[in-house]
Amino acid sequence: MSESTGPISSGEPPAEGASEVGDVPIAAEQSQPLGGGEPLGASPSPKKRRPRKILSGVFVVLFSISLLVTVLSVWSVRQVLNTNAFAGHVEVALKSPAVQTELSNYVAKEVVQVVQPEKIVAAHLPPKAKPLASPLASGFDTLVTKTTNKLVANPTFQQVVLTAVTKTHQAAVSLLEGKPAGNLQIHGNAVVLNTLPLIDKTIQALQTQTSLGKIIHAPSLTAPNGDPSAQLQQLSSKFGVSLPSDFGQIVVFRTDNLQQAQEALKKVRRLLVALLILTIVLFIAALLISVRRLRTLGQIGLGVAVVMVLAWAATRAATNLIAGHPKQPDARAAVSVVVNNFTGGLELLVGILAILGAVATILAFLFGSSKTAGRIRSRLARWWSEVPRALHWVGGEITTHVGGARILGLAVGLLVLVLIGFNWPGIITALVIEAIWQGAISLVLRRQETGQIPPPAPA
Repeated sequence: MSESTGPISSGEPPAEGASEVGDVPIAAEQSQPLGGGEPLGASPSPKKRRPRKILSGVFVVLFSISLLVTVLSVWSVRQVLNTNAFAGHVEVALKSPAVQTELSNYVAKEVVQVVQPEKIVAAHLPPKAKPLASPLASGFDTLVTKTTNKLVANPTFQQVVLTAVTKTHQAAVSLLEGKPAGNLQIHGNAVVLNTLPLIDKTIQALQTQTSLGKIIHAPSLTAPNGDPSAQLQQLSSKFGVSLPSDFGQIVVFRTDNLQQAQEALKKVRRLLVALLILTIVLFIAALLISVRRLRTLGQIGLGVAVVMVLAWAATRAATNLIAGHPKQPDARAAVSVVVNNFTGGLELLVGILAILGAVATILAFLFGSSKTAGRIRSRLARWWSEVPRALHWVGGEITTHVGGARILGLAVGLLVLVLIGFNWPGIITALVIEAIWQGAISLVLRRQETGQIPPPAPA
């Protein structure tokens, strides 16, 4: 008669509450929630887990929506109130031919109104030739347009425009924040951007760069950064014309309800802080009440990815709608450049957040307890075990063809530069990749010298 080495079963079920080690199933241990608040060693009943699952899901949805609203709000406020961001957009826009065309048309129109070419031409013609003043003046208009086209493409002129926009924006934001407005120009009840210095520079260019200098004799403004009223008076007296009081002034915003605007700005900033706190609280609450926190993290990542993809699609649709609104082709092209420049940062931001959310979802699934995740982890582990062998082979190939490997690195850097563009981000990215590539080759060669990588076999 053989003896049994296992526990003796009496055929009776164990007493309720028994805590023998052999009676605790592994599945129960795996389903134990992380910090779920249940007693140690006990699995929460389905009735207790269901409300927590539902509430955790609600928090996940609310967090995703709150995060989207917070991102859009912070981005919008930054675009409007941050002078560096605003000036950066203007600087990029000024380099666009479409925007330059619109700016040139505006300046040329204002210059013609100041100079009044038909009057000047008629004054220099003999009495019998005065009927030719109008046709000759139309040629003057064409010359002005050509001159302004060249002028607005000049970096010096663009810097003048950028400086004027930057100063106006800084002063306008200071006014909204209740601070001293500095040299902000207020015309009536409107905060304005003074373009008289730009108009004056164009007139000076006409005098020095064209034959019109023989008939136009007007000194430059005595105070280019001074009072617009004095500048307007000086231009009027130069050419003997009567100009409207708002000539050369572009309205930035109106001050009819300045106090209400200042209060609204304060409320918006408080709202941003509240949104940020709410988003953090919803994230923490979703995890704290969760029965399976790893799965909840995956759900949060999925929610973020979904709302950010929707935000990207909505931003792209809105951009196309606004850009296509102007009827004139030149105006449509200029608006398209400006709008795409302003919304490009938002599209990039929500795209990055969508990718991060998708990555979080994938990682949460891979580290989960499902059978599919387990099979994927096992397969990845087998592939990872082959990495040293692959790296060993790559190291051997590099030591055999050092020159070719370095030339290939240069080719990769140039390719990155072409794909991203010949700008500072592209140059920096290409240099970083090139440094990593060449550094890796040098590291492999040093490891070969120390014997960590065997020398290549003779051919």
